[in-house]
Amino acid sequence: MTNYKKQIFSVLAASAMLLNLAGPALASTDITISGNGEKSDSTVNVNQNNTTVVQQSNTATVTNTITSNSSTGGNDAK
Repeated sequence: MTNYKKQIFSVLAASAMLLNLAGPALASTDITISGNGEKSDSTVNVNQNNTTVVQQSNTATVTNTITSNSSTGGNDAK
């Protein structure tokens, strides 16, 4: 996967998570009480439960290969 594709995938995944978290807050709940008369009691109960589960796992493999060579240039020390 190229670096460009990884960036696009990351942006899409982050956007989906953000919309998942913000969705319930942005959803509207309309409650209309009608047909009640004078001195009547009206009660409305709204229950809302939200559960978000996020799982992530990462694996990385790093391999370093180092080669070192030296040359004296054929010099002698006496």
